[in-house]
Amino acid sequence: MGDASFTAAIDRVLELTRDMTARAAADEWQAAAGIQQRRDALLQRLFARPRSPEEMAQAAARLREVLRMDRELIRLGEEARERLAGELGKITRGRRAVHAYTGHKV
Repeated sequence: MGDASFTAAIDRVLELTRDMTARAAADEWQAAAGIQQRRDALLQRLFARPRSPEEMAQAAARLREVLRMDRELIRLGEEARERLAGELGKITRGRRAVHAYTGHKV
């Protein structure tokens, strides 16, 4: 993979990461996971061999942006997990209340 194709592939990684972040922000986690699989495969191909310092210098800013968005994805995932845990807790408490009211054991 030459310099131009490496740069184009890094741009594609950045594009996929932006799409993942947008999907996660929209709570479309299934879609984000599918995009992540494509992105991970591309990253594996890109870095299957060592890259020259020149290639890495050209890609550095875009890769930093990918890392920044990955941190945002982690934050969004943690928020979604906490939200779902809260919802599950409400369902569990409601179920217990119904069973207590009807005399059934949980």
